[in-house]
Amino acid sequence: MKNALSAVLKKQGYHKIFLRNNGAGHFKLNLKINGAAGNFIIDTGASHSVIDEVSAGKFSLKFSDKASKDAGGLGNSALKTRKSTGNMIDLKGFQIKKAVLIAIDLSHVNDTLKKGGSGRIDGVIGSDILKKHKALIDYSEKALYLK
Repeated sequence: MKNALSAVLKKQGYHKIFLRNNGAGHFKLNLKINGAAGNFIIDTGASHSVIDEVSAGKFSLKFSDKASKDAGGLGNSALKTRKSTGNMIDLKGFQIKKAVLIAIDLSHVNDTLKKGGSGRIDGVIGSDILKKHKALIDYSEKALYLK
């Protein structure tokens, strides 16, 4: 059954990306943004893909001159954000060009993950990317399919 699903999705143009559990109930994956490697989690409930503000330099993010905005969610009150456009994301060979990423302080998220026995993350892949690339998650196979 598992191989049958993978074969059908491959014929439909999907790219399979293996995931790992982070110990806190999230799927994690390593990916590259603008050529730099980072640790990310998948969050289907996050409306945007975000980068921890402290990792912005590592990924060579370029920001617009527009004023930052406040964002809700992420378990905290309003947080300042900065928008970066034109980024290249490489998810194990699946490339996303001109990706929009939001830089935000994820220290509270990383503190919570650390308390749960999980490692630090550089960011979150959210539903903006997942929807755009018709994401399917196979929980039993621990695989993300994108096209």
